[in-house]
Amino acid sequence: MPTENFQSFILRHRFKPRDLFPSPGYGAPRQHYDLIRKFPERHRSQWPLGEKGVVEIGRAFALAEYMSHCETDEPEGFSRYVSSMREDTWIFALRFTPYYKIDTALNNLEVVRAAMIEAVLALNAAKAGMETAAELEGFKTDAYARERSRATSNLLNFSALYASYVDVCRRIRGYAKLKDDAPYRRALSRLIGGNSGGHEFIKGFRNFILHHHLLEPEVKITYSQTRSTKLYLDSNALLYSGFKWTTKARHFIQKDVELDVTDAVNAVIRDVKRLIMFHRKMIEARLPEEKRAYEIYTYERERLRHLQSVASDIGAAFFKRSTPIVSRLIDSKTIENVLNSLLSDEEVRLVLCALANKHKNLPPITQNSVATGVDRLLKSRIKYKNTGAYLQGRPFK
Repeated sequence: MPTENFQSFILRHRFKPRDLFPSPGYGAPRQHYDLIRKFPERHRSQWPLGEKGVVEIGRAFALAEYMSHCETDEPEGFSRYVSSMREDTWIFALRFTPYYKIDTALNNLEVVRAAMIEAVLALNAAKAGMETAAELEGFKTDAYARERSRATSNLLNFSALYASYVDVCRRIRGYAKLKDDAPYRRALSRLIGGNSGGHEFIKGFRNFILHHHLLEPEVKITYSQTRSTKLYLDSNALLYSGFKWTTKARHFIQKDVELDVTDAVNAVIRDVKRLIMFHRKMIEARLPEEKRAYEIYTYERERLRHLQSVASDIGAAFFKRSTPIVSRLIDSKTIENVLNSLLSDEEVRLVLCALANKHKNLPPITQNSVATGVDRLLKSRIKYKNTGAYLQGRPFK
């Protein structure tokens, strides 16, 4: 897939050659040359040496080039590079990874869906407000008009958010080269089923309101065997406004004289949840190597953050009471739950030690400190007598 590589980045930002190519005259320390040897030969000429700022840029460029090709053949050298980079420099390099844009887009889909759910909840609240205002004071009141305006605003927000969802999906199709893929379109059709008209209507409703006619929903209360409330739009006003609806949207509008807004948005939001899950699985199947490389890169950075969180400040130890290493590695609530459980002392020891070393990167001396800390916790553990089990006064078997 197309991605910006090191060369195009250099040309676009107009870096000077002296900032990019190695030269002993810049005073590079010997360990920098050792780090260079950990990477393939084509990366070595792109390692800038010299003052601290230039070296930091060099690390970012080296990692950007390495990760832009989804390489994983130098785990030791990669780990050393990552451990010497600041967070902002790491984020800069990570953005060159092919899967970074896809992961960001998939996360954006979840954000958009959460905002769509908020719009639906606000729409239902406005519907309830319209219903109450109509029953208490009638339809031609300021209270009813105010709640109807809220319903219109939330419906417009939902339509705009759906348009954002469509744009993000379009970017994902471009990243995965699925713009003209027939099986992909067939899969979407099967997922949406007969509700494609509802999707087309929600997609076009924003343009309809902004550029043609501000049509506000109405509420209808019916009394028969049961009382029911309906938030609807006038289908004739939608069709005869002069707006050019798509064929599927027009057929959807023509189904009923009063288009039920609540049913339409609920059906779309349920489909969106399934479609996001489909896009995740589709990307995993189509780009497995890119995804695996990206997970390796981010996991390595998480390992570094984990090590930084457990590293002790020797100087501060003289001025404040040290925190037990078990408490630094495991959440206090989790420790309390494990100690208060019915597990034996040996089982508690195994669970806490496994949680402390969940990333499998603690050195032996730290693992011994963890085991010692767990033993201290076990000494203060409250022992409960194991009595029989009874249910309604009878022994439970």
